[in-house]
Amino acid sequence: MINGIIDGIAAAIHEEFGDHYEIYAENVEQGLTEPCFLITCVGPKSGRFLGERYLREHLFLIQYFPESAEKPRRECMETQERLYEALEFITADGRLRNGTGMEGEIEDGVLRFQVRYDFFTVKKEETGDLMETFIHETEVRT
Repeated sequence: MINGIIDGIAAAIHEEFGDHYEIYAENVEQGLTEPCFLITCVGPKSGRFLGERYLREHLFLIQYFPESAEKPRRECMETQERLYEALEFITADGRLRNGTGMEGEIEDGVLRFQVRYDFFTVKKEETGDLMETFIHETEVRT
């Protein structure tokens, strides 16, 4: 599920920004190609709601490393505006997901953008055959 959302975020970012931007879903020790995005799920939660329904909460951090050395803050602010539109709705695991709680901050020349994708899921238990055939014969006496 989480990887499906990461794939959906990556697809939405690629659609908005194109091939010029690298998109990473794993930490890169060395050799980031800027401009680029790094997508990380930072706070997945799951809690039982009603019956067999579970609320799945997913907080994602998308870091943007700008290309410009001269005006990185300006580039980050422009990117943040575009992310609001691009990540409002994504397709993940064949379903449309709504991004909420979007906010960003620029720290050390890097945009740190957060978005939540929360939804309900139903846990289906495999029960097999619950009933067997029962034949009972009775004799009626008069």
